[in-house]
Amino acid sequence: MDTASFTATAADGDYVPLSQTLHFGPGVSSQNVNVTVNPDPSSEADEFFVLQLVSSSVNAKIADVVAAGNISAGP
Repeated sequence: MDTASFTATAADGDYVPLSQTLHFGPGVSSQNVNVTVNPDPSSEADEFFVLQLVSSSVNAKIADVVAAGNISAGP
């Protein structure tokens, strides 16, 4: 699993990029992934980054290989 930039970018310090291997035991169909989001000194609109499953599964079918992460601008 890797993060990838979209409107939020690691290069601008919006979040800390992440690359890790996820292991799913028998009967497990989801896992949490924690991505560090950095405070922004300026007010911006909501920004997004992507989580991508980048390797093949073994004995399983992956329904969605991409998910979006939202960095909310707040109230």
